[in-house]
Amino acid sequence: MKTKKIISIAFIAIIAFSIIVVIIGCTTGTGVSSGTLYMTDTFNGRVYTFDMDNNIASSAPVLSTGQNATGMIFFYNDIGYITVGNSSTTDAPGVYRFDPSAQVPVAERIGKSISAQYIAFYSLTKAYVTDADVFSSTGVYTFNPLDPDAGLSGPIPGTDDMAGGMYLQDITAAGGMVYVADNGKGQVLVIDPTTDTLAASSPIPASAGGTTGLLTVRDSDGNAAVYVANNGGYDAMFNPLPGSIDVIDTSTNILKQAVSNVSATQIEYDSVNDSFFGTGYTNTYRIDPASGTAVEIKNKDNQSFGGTDIVASGGKVYISNTDYTSSKLYILDGASAETAESPVSIMVDGEDAVAGLAVY
Repeated sequence: MKTKKIISIAFIAIIAFSIIVVIIGCTTGTGVSSGTLYMTDTFNGRVYTFDMDNNIASSAPVLSTGQNATGMIFFYNDIGYITVGNSSTTDAPGVYRFDPSAQVPVAERIGKSISAQYIAFYSLTKAYVTDADVFSSTGVYTFNPLDPDAGLSGPIPGTDDMAGGMYLQDITAAGGMVYVADNGKGQVLVIDPTTDTLAASSPIPASAGGTTGLLTVRDSDGNAAVYVANNGGYDAMFNPLPGSIDVIDTSTNILKQAVSNVSATQIEYDSVNDSFFGTGYTNTYRIDPASGTAVEIKNKDNQSFGGTDIVASGGKVYISNTDYTSSKLYILDGASAETAESPVSIMVDGEDAVAGLAVY
């Protein structure tokens, strides 16, 4: 990745906003539910579990990457994957994999060091991962989930222009293409996986800055749409700007703004209740793309709250929240209200800070 020595104030503001993503590594990683929610700790790389049937959080981790800046967690084909970003105290950033069925799961790194952020699985033999290292590099790499010893390949040409302002975050596969959120330039890149080159329709400008989260949703006919969460970013004086939710029709790659004036870094769909939810650094919303509206969800004390990640499972929505001294798990029911158990204290106060969530 390339180093940028001279940066405009506006771009510094975007990077300042995005550095949190490098440290906590937020993204949604939803697997096939068996009643267990996995939760990563960004400070030490510990991975805890939460029994969703009984609302009980594990008191001890089930495994650890042993790395600061541990971020997102995903499950694919019965294997777990964890992203680790780069930081001053991280000595082995990258993509880690583990077998959740092992008696003692062990996290092993795939390939070389990159500041890994988010992963999208395109097929049994092909996955994509974004890299974003503040002031150093950005890009998209590939790996073979069935052959982890082959390591990482990349970056894909055209995805590594940090000097030009790129700073990649979430990534998703939809409609035969791979879509990448570019926080740095407020756009979505489109990769053709048959050639691993940027498609003719790339990039697609977002309707607001701070383009961070992506979500693929398919209708009953299998047609896919990609929802884009734009947190807004900051202006040159570090004042927050309004964000939005966009939707991309993958048959045409035409983007339309679905909801305005909503700041979210992650978006999730609760298929049981046919509801969209978005969460950001300080707020959480129930979103209706059809009507273009978003209603803020507040906690039982009528206070705003945000999250580092969000997943939906079994008609409930789970949101990870931390102030970096303690961590909580907010649980919402189908009516968008906290359940009786919520919020649940998780992890070890003063040691851990929750980052990513995934259901397996």
